[in-house]
Amino acid sequence: MLLICLAVLGLTGSSLSAAIPPPDATGSRNKLLLVSFDGFRWDYDQDVDTPNLDKMAWDGVRAEYVTPPFLTITSPAHFTLLTGRYVENHGVIHNMWFNTTTQEKKQYYQTQFVDSYWDNGSLPIWITAQRQGLKAGSLHFPGTAATYRGETVGVSQVEPFLYDHSNETDWRLNIDKVIGEWFHQQDLDFVSLYFGEPDVIGHKFGPDSPERREMVQQVDRTVGYIRDKIQEHGLTDRLNIIITADHGMTTVLRGGTFEEITLSKIPGFSFKDVKFHLVDYGPAGMLLPKEGMLEKVYQALKGSHPHLHVYKKEEMPARLHYGNHPRLLPIILFADPGYVINGFFPLQFHKGEHGFDNQVMDMKPFFRVVGPDFKTNLVFRSFETVNVYPLMCHLLGINPEVNDGHLDNTKDMMVPNKKNSSTNPTRNKLLLISFDGFRWDYDRDVETPNLDKMAQDGARALYATPPFVTITSPSHFTMLTGRSVENHGVIHNIWFNTTTQQKKQYYEAQFVDSYWDNGSLPIWITAERQGLKAGSLHFPGTAATYRGETVGVRQVESGFYDHSNETDWRLNIDKVIGEWFHQQDLDFVSLYTNLDQIPQNADIQFQLLDYGPLGMLLPKEGMLEKVYKALKGSHPHLHVYKKEEMPARLHYGNHPRLLPIILIADPGYIVNGFLPLHSVKGDHGFDNEAMEMKALFRVVGPDFKKNRVVDPIDLVDMYALMCHLLGINPEINDGHLDNTKHMLVNTGGDNNNSEKNNQMEVLIGFSAVIGFLVLVFIITLSCNMCKRNQG
Repeated sequence: MLLICLAVLGLTGSSLSAAIPPPDATGSRNKLLLVSFDGFRWDYDQDVDTPNLDKMAWDGVRAEYVTPPFLTITSPAHFTLLTGRYVENHGVIHNMWFNTTTQEKKQYYQTQFVDSYWDNGSLPIWITAQRQGLKAGSLHFPGTAATYRGETVGVSQVEPFLYDHSNETDWRLNIDKVIGEWFHQQDLDFVSLYFGEPDVIGHKFGPDSPERREMVQQVDRTVGYIRDKIQEHGLTDRLNIIITADHGMTTVLRGGTFEEITLSKIPGFSFKDVKFHLVDYGPAGMLLPKEGMLEKVYQALKGSHPHLHVYKKEEMPARLHYGNHPRLLPIILFADPGYVINGFFPLQFHKGEHGFDNQVMDMKPFFRVVGPDFKTNLVFRSFETVNVYPLMCHLLGINPEVNDGHLDNTKDMMVPNKKNSSTNPTRNKLLLISFDGFRWDYDRDVETPNLDKMAQDGARALYATPPFVTITSPSHFTMLTGRSVENHGVIHNIWFNTTTQQKKQYYEAQFVDSYWDNGSLPIWITAERQGLKAGSLHFPGTAATYRGETVGVRQVESGFYDHSNETDWRLNIDKVIGEWFHQQDLDFVSLYTNLDQIPQNADIQFQLLDYGPLGMLLPKEGMLEKVYKALKGSHPHLHVYKKEEMPARLHYGNHPRLLPIILIADPGYIVNGFLPLHSVKGDHGFDNEAMEMKALFRVVGPDFKKNRVVDPIDLVDMYALMCHLLGINPEINDGHLDNTKHMLVNTGGDNNNSEKNNQMEVLIGFSAVIGFLVLVFIITLSCNMCKRNQG
């Protein structure tokens, strides 16, 4: 289905030696200590003397406050610090692990040892650092006990059961271990250190109590002790310190006119209609209604108490990032500040609580940094704690994993000599071309001298793996955003509305802004926001508006455009190369050409069938199990999934637009609805592991090695590569530059003659400015030379 051509036009001689700079591995990298004082609210230092925290702010940076992720409780918020992901993305959705089938629940401490709960796709920074040659440790930090893809923290200490988190003597012993043994003797590069206060005292006595103020003074003494030990071991000029917390704390309202929230007392609600519940845990709760009871339970609870918010998980406010993970139950409850959610009886007696909406000021934690890479005496604007992860990766000189933060949100607190390793200071222009429908092996049975010459002059991959679902719009938007389909949300060529039963075919769907503008920015917009000029001709997504912005220069094909006309192809190339690149001096252009063109029940509320090997169904209320069981195993070549049970490798089960039942046929089979309506002889849309769904990949140009065959790549990695070539900071994406950087030329050259070779290449590149055309052929998906309704 897809053929990508990357074109790099060499416009300056010096750009020929441009390549990926390595992370800061030259010895100038400083060590990093991350400290969390659980439950330390942003303003806890304002009603008590804190000379050590004040001194740290003077010597470094303090934020006005930081915003934690929702749910504002310990494990989810700490794992966001470690991964840079919102809770719905990293999957540690609660302090408690639970199993809705067995009704089993594990409390906070026992949950620390459930590997599968923590190892859910997001790697904590310990593992990432170790994989890139650093040494990491963790003491008592949530997540320390777990194993991640077979790896654990290199040096660790997990607190024993019933550990006294308030003992100041133990605190100092732990600091001695971390500073004296781990950093000084064992030469660790990164350590995370956790203290359980002032959370414990805040729960017990409330955030406004004298006991809480005394505990803040203990925290302050501890901060002073940490800095003293760092100085004692000669680490002051080589160790950065980040001190923060997971959440804040607020007072629980009881007695008088305050009406407590007790679910069993709500008219029309019964726990008999609920299969599994997670309540009696502060202000948040989740319910799994029995089959067919969802609407009844939801309607009974909605509006039942003025301080109780009730949502179906797919209707959760997007800003909370807490509605899009299969572990989340169908109904999510949270209370206003001061209220807690009880189940059968009022069983909660804490005077202080957290877990509320993260916009509530009482939920905001504090944030302090000090060290050789930070400015001094700076009060910094507030930011989300999801941004701490990219900051830590930058300080450690490591390439981050996929994350939801951005270094731009914290970089101004650092001294200016700490460079961002992700940008390319000598930028060439870039052309991305897609020939839709060109499979990875289509050059095997026909003479292709120009493709062969391109491979000799540049690099080619054995093949490239597209995302699932392997059809036009979803796959192209993965190229433009670097996101898997379940993350960027363009889940099909057809836009649809299950309420109105409306469907728009491929071409009409190009103009539905809300379908494309769903959170992920295409590279055109990112490039333009960072000062570059971008264009797009016929590329899927070109017609849409993204957060009020469009591609700067664009051309959208007409409704009945002939995608097979070679004369038009050449006119389009003349426009892109001659007008857009040469005359208008654009930096990046995407160009699309289609090789894939053809002419054009009672239990189901909405269906998306008769579109190749993929189908989706929305059963009527209460009919899910009936429909699922009727289809499951009904045909040896039909795979039937509930969307939450979709194989994780497909990245196609975790978006609210996906319907509850997803159908996938084996290669060679298609899914019909009422009658066999398909007449095409070739099709795509199958599992992306099928070899016939793979893509051809070619690159050539001044930034690429020559005559190089590389291992297979994933299409999702193309975005990170393109951002690097353009020298722009990428948006959140699911790819990684590490997976393609081996095809780039090295900064220092490969031998003693590299400088002479570079000079020769400079002359060649300068004299052949227009002649550098880089084609990166990603031919995806399908054996098919035809395309259904241009899609």
